[in-house]
Amino acid sequence: MSIEGERIFSYRFKIHEVILLLWRRKGGVEEDEDLEPTRNGKIPWTHWRKPRKRHDGRMSLNFSFKAERRTVRVPIRVFDYVPRWSKMFDREKKQILSVISNNVIAIEHIGSTAVPGLGAKPIIDIMIGVHRLSDAEDCVKPLETIGYEYVPEYNASMPERRYFRKGPNEPNKHFHLHMVEHDCQFWKRNLLFRNYLRTHPDTASEYYMLKKQLAAKHRQNREAYTNAKTSFIESTISKASAPTNENSKAST
Repeated sequence: MSIEGERIFSYRFKIHEVILLLWRRKGGVEEDEDLEPTRNGKIPWTHWRKPRKRHDGRMSLNFSFKAERRTVRVPIRVFDYVPRWSKMFDREKKQILSVISNNVIAIEHIGSTAVPGLGAKPIIDIMIGVHRLSDAEDCVKPLETIGYEYVPEYNASMPERRYFRKGPNEPNKHFHLHMVEHDCQFWKRNLLFRNYLRTHPDTASEYYMLKKQLAAKHRQNREAYTNAKTSFIESTISKASAPTNENSKAST
Protein backbone atom coordinates (compact mmCIF):
# COMPACT_ATOMS: atom_id res chain seq x y z
CA MET A 1 0.00 0.00 0.00
CA SER A 2 1.29 3.47 -0.84
CA ILE A 3 2.14 6.01 1.85
CA GLU A 4 -0.89 8.06 0.80
CA GLY A 5 -3.11 4.99 1.11
CA GLU A 6 -1.71 4.18 4.56
CA ARG A 7 -2.45 7.72 5.73
CA ILE A 8 -6.01 7.52 4.44
CA PHE A 9 -6.76 4.28 6.23
CA SER A 10 -5.01 5.50 9.37
CA TYR A 11 -7.32 8.54 9.36
CA ARG A 12 -10.27 6.27 8.79
CA PHE A 13 -9.71 4.23 11.95
CA LYS A 14 -8.68 7.12 14.18
CA ILE A 15 -11.79 9.08 13.33
CA HIS A 16 -14.07 6.42 14.85
CA GLU A 17 -13.22 7.60 18.34
CA VAL A 18 -13.91 11.24 17.47
CA ILE A 19 -17.24 10.39 15.82
CA LEU A 20 -18.36 8.36 18.84
CA LEU A 21 -17.61 11.26 21.19
CA LEU A 22 -19.47 13.78 19.02
CA TRP A 23 -22.46 11.48 18.60
CA ARG A 24 -22.79 10.98 22.33
CA ARG A 25 -22.57 14.73 22.94
CA LYS A 26 -25.42 15.26 20.48
CA GLY A 27 -27.59 12.84 22.42
CA GLY A 28 -27.42 10.00 19.94
CA VAL A 29 -27.46 7.35 22.64
CA GLU A 30 -30.55 6.77 24.75
CA GLU A 31 -30.91 5.20 28.16
CA ASP A 32 -31.44 1.67 26.92
CA GLU A 33 -29.32 1.89 23.82
CA ASP A 34 -25.61 1.97 23.10
CA LEU A 35 -23.17 1.71 20.24
CA GLU A 36 -21.55 -1.68 19.94
CA PRO A 37 -18.35 -2.53 18.05
CA THR A 38 -18.23 -5.34 15.56
CA ARG A 39 -16.39 -8.54 16.41
CA ASN A 40 -13.12 -7.08 15.14
CA GLY A 41 -13.47 -4.15 17.56
CA LYS A 42 -14.34 -1.41 15.08
CA ILE A 43 -17.36 0.85 15.50
CA PRO A 44 -19.55 -0.13 12.50
CA TRP A 45 -20.97 3.25 11.61
CA THR A 46 -18.51 4.87 9.27
CA HIS A 47 -19.35 4.21 5.67
CA TRP A 48 -16.13 4.34 3.64
CA ARG A 49 -16.19 5.49 0.09
CA LYS A 50 -13.31 5.15 -2.34
CA PRO A 51 -10.84 8.08 -2.08
CA ARG A 52 -11.11 10.49 -4.99
CA LYS A 53 -8.57 12.81 -6.55
CA ARG A 54 -8.98 16.55 -6.12
CA HIS A 55 -8.39 19.00 -8.92
CA ASP A 56 -4.79 19.50 -7.72
CA GLY A 57 -4.09 15.77 -7.98
CA ARG A 58 -4.04 15.10 -4.22
CA MET A 59 -6.23 12.45 -2.65
CA SER A 60 -9.15 13.52 -0.48
CA LEU A 61 -11.11 11.55 2.06
CA ASN A 62 -14.74 10.87 1.29
CA PHE A 63 -16.82 9.73 4.23
CA SER A 64 -20.50 9.44 4.95
CA PHE A 65 -21.53 8.55 8.46
CA LYS A 66 -24.32 6.22 9.47
CA ALA A 67 -25.08 5.63 13.13
CA GLU A 68 -26.04 2.08 13.91
CA ARG A 69 -27.83 2.01 17.26
CA ARG A 70 -28.14 -1.41 18.81
CA THR A 71 -30.35 -2.03 21.81
CA VAL A 72 -28.53 -3.37 24.86
CA ARG A 73 -29.71 -4.04 28.38
CA VAL A 74 -28.79 -1.33 30.87
CA PRO A 75 -28.87 -2.68 34.44
CA ILE A 76 -31.71 -1.38 36.62
CA ARG A 77 -30.46 0.86 39.43
CA VAL A 78 -32.53 2.37 42.22
CA PHE A 79 -30.93 5.43 43.81
CA ASP A 80 -31.52 7.08 47.17
CA TYR A 81 -33.85 10.07 47.08
CA VAL A 82 -32.36 13.27 45.66
CA PRO A 83 -34.07 16.55 46.70
CA ARG A 84 -33.26 18.23 43.40
CA TRP A 85 -35.72 15.94 41.60
CA SER A 86 -38.60 18.20 42.61
CA LYS A 87 -36.69 21.25 41.34
CA MET A 88 -35.98 19.48 38.06
CA PHE A 89 -39.72 18.92 37.67
CA ASP A 90 -40.49 22.58 38.43
CA ARG A 91 -38.03 23.77 35.79
CA GLU A 92 -39.32 21.31 33.23
CA LYS A 93 -42.94 22.26 33.95
CA LYS A 94 -42.15 25.89 33.11
CA GLN A 95 -40.51 24.84 29.86
CA ILE A 96 -43.46 22.69 28.86
CA LEU A 97 -45.97 25.43 29.62
CA SER A 98 -43.92 27.85 27.55
CA VAL A 99 -44.74 25.85 24.40
CA ILE A 100 -48.09 24.09 24.98
CA SER A 101 -49.88 26.06 27.72
CA ASN A 102 -53.01 26.47 25.56
CA ASN A 103 -53.50 22.68 25.50
CA VAL A 104 -52.77 21.97 29.16
CA ILE A 105 -55.29 21.75 31.98
CA ALA A 106 -52.83 20.56 34.61
CA ILE A 107 -49.32 19.16 35.02
CA GLU A 108 -48.36 16.76 37.81
CA HIS A 109 -45.11 15.23 38.99
CA ILE A 110 -45.77 11.48 39.37
CA GLY A 111 -43.76 8.35 39.96
CA SER A 112 -41.26 7.67 42.73
CA THR A 113 -39.23 10.85 42.18
CA ALA A 114 -42.36 12.79 43.18
CA VAL A 115 -42.35 11.31 46.69
CA PRO A 116 -39.93 12.98 49.15
CA GLY A 117 -37.61 10.44 50.72
CA LEU A 118 -38.44 7.64 48.27
CA GLY A 119 -35.53 6.21 46.31
CA ALA A 120 -36.01 5.72 42.58
CA LYS A 121 -34.51 5.43 39.16
CA PRO A 122 -33.54 9.07 38.39
CA ILE A 123 -36.28 9.57 35.80
CA ILE A 124 -38.72 12.46 36.20
CA ASP A 125 -42.22 11.28 35.28
CA ILE A 126 -44.52 14.11 34.21
CA MET A 127 -48.25 13.70 33.69
CA ILE A 128 -50.07 16.26 31.54
CA GLY A 129 -53.84 16.52 31.53
CA VAL A 130 -55.48 17.76 28.33
CA HIS A 131 -59.13 18.21 27.27
CA ARG A 132 -59.02 15.47 24.61
CA LEU A 133 -56.36 12.90 23.83
CA SER A 134 -56.37 14.10 20.23
CA ASP A 135 -54.89 17.38 21.54
CA ALA A 136 -51.60 15.51 21.82
CA GLU A 137 -51.18 15.76 18.06
CA ASP A 138 -50.96 19.54 18.34
CA CYS A 139 -48.28 19.22 21.01
CA VAL A 140 -45.79 17.03 19.15
CA LYS A 141 -44.02 19.78 17.20
CA PRO A 142 -43.91 22.34 20.05
CA LEU A 143 -42.52 19.73 22.45
CA GLU A 144 -39.85 18.82 19.91
CA THR A 145 -38.52 22.37 20.20
CA ILE A 146 -37.63 21.74 23.85
CA GLY A 147 -36.14 18.31 23.22
CA TYR A 148 -39.04 15.86 23.54
CA GLU A 149 -39.45 12.87 21.25
CA TYR A 150 -42.92 11.47 20.63
CA VAL A 151 -42.98 7.65 20.84
CA PRO A 152 -46.15 6.37 19.12
CA GLU A 153 -45.07 2.73 19.45
CA TYR A 154 -46.64 2.65 22.92
CA ASN A 155 -50.09 3.78 21.77
CA ALA A 156 -51.26 0.22 21.15
CA SER A 157 -50.36 -1.08 24.62
CA MET A 158 -51.61 2.06 26.42
CA PRO A 159 -54.23 3.66 24.18
CA GLU A 160 -55.32 6.13 26.87
CA ARG A 161 -51.87 7.76 26.97
CA ARG A 162 -49.49 9.53 24.60
CA TYR A 163 -45.85 9.09 25.55
CA PHE A 164 -42.92 11.47 25.04
CA ARG A 165 -39.35 11.26 26.31
CA LYS A 166 -36.41 13.59 26.70
CA GLY A 167 -32.94 13.16 28.10
CA PRO A 168 -29.36 14.34 28.08
CA ASN A 169 -26.53 11.97 27.25
CA GLU A 170 -26.09 10.39 30.68
CA PRO A 171 -28.13 7.19 31.18
CA ASN A 172 -31.12 7.39 33.52
CA LYS A 173 -31.13 11.19 33.71
CA HIS A 174 -34.12 12.25 31.72
CA PHE A 175 -37.85 12.93 31.57
CA HIS A 176 -40.83 10.76 30.69
CA LEU A 177 -43.95 12.67 29.71
CA HIS A 178 -47.38 11.01 29.89
CA MET A 179 -50.18 12.95 28.18
CA VAL A 180 -53.71 11.86 29.03
CA GLU A 181 -57.22 13.24 29.24
CA HIS A 182 -57.56 15.15 32.47
CA ASP A 183 -59.33 13.20 35.22
CA CYS A 184 -59.26 9.88 33.34
CA GLN A 185 -58.47 6.65 35.18
CA PHE A 186 -54.75 6.91 34.39
CA TRP A 187 -54.76 10.40 35.90
CA LYS A 188 -56.69 9.40 39.02
CA ARG A 189 -54.74 6.22 39.74
CA ASN A 190 -51.34 7.86 39.48
CA LEU A 191 -52.35 10.68 41.82
CA LEU A 192 -53.90 8.25 44.31
CA PHE A 193 -50.69 6.22 44.44
CA ARG A 194 -48.40 9.24 44.67
CA ASN A 195 -50.47 11.04 47.32
CA TYR A 196 -50.79 7.94 49.49
CA LEU A 197 -47.02 7.41 49.49
CA ARG A 198 -46.46 11.08 50.30
CA THR A 199 -48.64 10.85 53.39
CA HIS A 200 -47.64 7.33 54.48
CA PRO A 201 -43.84 7.24 54.85
CA ASP A 202 -43.89 3.68 56.19
CA THR A 203 -45.55 2.47 52.98
CA ALA A 204 -43.11 4.54 50.92
CA SER A 205 -40.20 2.94 52.78
CA GLU A 206 -41.66 -0.51 52.19
CA TYR A 207 -41.99 0.29 48.48
CA TYR A 208 -38.38 1.47 48.33
CA MET A 209 -37.10 -1.77 49.88
CA LEU A 210 -39.21 -3.78 47.45
CA LYS A 211 -37.78 -1.91 44.48
CA LYS A 212 -34.22 -2.45 45.70
CA GLN A 213 -34.86 -6.18 46.02
CA LEU A 214 -36.51 -6.42 42.61
CA ALA A 215 -33.75 -4.39 40.96
CA ALA A 216 -31.20 -6.86 42.28
CA LYS A 217 -33.31 -9.84 41.21
CA HIS A 218 -34.31 -8.54 37.77
CA ARG A 219 -31.23 -6.45 37.07
CA GLN A 220 -31.37 -6.91 33.30
CA ASN A 221 -35.12 -7.40 32.82
CA ARG A 222 -37.20 -4.21 33.01
CA GLU A 223 -40.44 -5.93 32.14
CA ALA A 224 -40.06 -8.45 34.97
CA TYR A 225 -39.07 -5.65 37.36
CA THR A 226 -42.17 -3.63 36.46
CA ASN A 227 -44.54 -6.60 36.61
CA ALA A 228 -43.23 -7.65 40.01
CA LYS A 229 -44.25 -4.28 41.48
CA THR A 230 -47.85 -4.55 40.25
CA SER A 231 -49.38 -6.26 43.29
CA PHE A 232 -47.91 -3.69 45.69
CA ILE A 233 -49.09 -0.79 43.53
CA GLU A 234 -52.60 -2.19 43.16
CA SER A 235 -52.84 -2.85 46.89
CA THR A 236 -51.74 0.71 47.67
CA ILE A 237 -54.22 2.22 45.22
CA SER A 238 -57.00 0.17 46.82
CA LYS A 239 -56.09 1.57 50.22
CA ALA A 240 -55.93 5.10 48.80
CA SER A 241 -59.34 4.66 47.18
CA ALA A 242 -61.04 3.61 50.41
CA PRO A 243 -63.81 6.09 51.45
CA THR A 244 -62.07 6.72 54.81
CA ASN A 245 -58.84 7.77 53.17
CA GLU A 246 -58.51 11.56 53.08
CA ASN A 247 -55.20 11.55 51.25
CA SER A 248 -56.73 10.78 47.87
CA LYS A 249 -57.50 14.47 47.53
CA ALA A 250 -54.02 15.73 48.38
CA SER A 251 -52.69 18.33 46.00
CA THR A 252 -49.28 18.65 44.39
